[in-house]
Amino acid sequence: MRILFIGPPLYGLLYPVLSLAQAFRVNGHEVLIASGGKFVKKAAEAGLVAFDAAPGLDSEAGYCRHEALRKESHIGTKMGNFSFFSEEMADHLVEFAGHWRPDLIIYPPLGVIGPLIAAKYDIPVVMQTVGFGHTPWHIKGVTRSLADTYHRHGVGAAPRDMAWIEVAPPSMSILENDGEPIIPMQYVPYNGGAVWEPWWERKPDRKRLLVSLGTVKPMVDGLELITWV
Repeated sequence: MRILFIGPPLYGLLYPVLSLAQAFRVNGHEVLIASGGKFVKKAAEAGLVAFDAAPGLDSEAGYCRHEALRKESHIGTKMGNFSFFSEEMADHLVEFAGHWRPDLIIYPPLGVIGPLIAAKYDIPVVMQTVGFGHTPWHIKGVTRSLADTYHRHGVGAAPRDMAWIEVAPPSMSILENDGEPIIPMQYVPYNGGAVWEPWWERKPDRKRLLVSLGTVKPMVDGLELITWV
C-alpha cells in the first residue's frame, strides 16, 4: 500500500508523524513524507523518502512573521488566517499526488492539505493526533484558510476522515470528534538522533535539572527569557 504522510514543515508538526511512518515502512508499505524546505531533509534523515512540496520555503521565518503579526493585531489566541504552510505546499503536492496516487493519506491536525488531496483524488484519509486536546473545530478553523486553494483545485469541501489515531494514553485522552472511529496507538517519540558523548556518564555533584522549552518558544522569542539561569 502507498501511504502519503503530511509533515508540516515545523519540528513539532513533522516529527510526531515520523514514528508511525517508519512503522508502516517496516511492515512493507511504500511510505512518503510530504514536507517543505529544510524539513524535507529532516524526514530523509529519519530513513524515509520525502517530497519537497515547497522548495526554498523558510517556514521558521514565516512562522515568526505570522506570530509577530498576531501579537501586533492583539488577537490573542484567536485563530487567524494561517494554514501552517499547507497553502505553500498545495500546488506541488496536488500535482505530485495525481501521479503517485497514494492509497491512504495520514495527516496531523495542522496538516490540512491532506484532506484537500484526499477529496480531489478520492483517497481515504486518516488524522493522527499529536497532543491531547484536538477537536474538529481546530482542524476546520485551519482548513478555512485554504478556501481559495480548494477553489483553485476544483475541490468542494474536505472529506470525512476515515478514522482518528489517538496517541494519548486512554486515561489521559480528552479527544473530541464528530463520531469518526478512534484508533488508539502507543506513541513512540521521534526527536532525531545523536552521537554518544563521554560526558554523559559523568556523575554530577548536584542533581541535574532538565528544562524543555519545546521548539516554538525559542524560535519565536529566542532564549533571552532564561539567560539569567
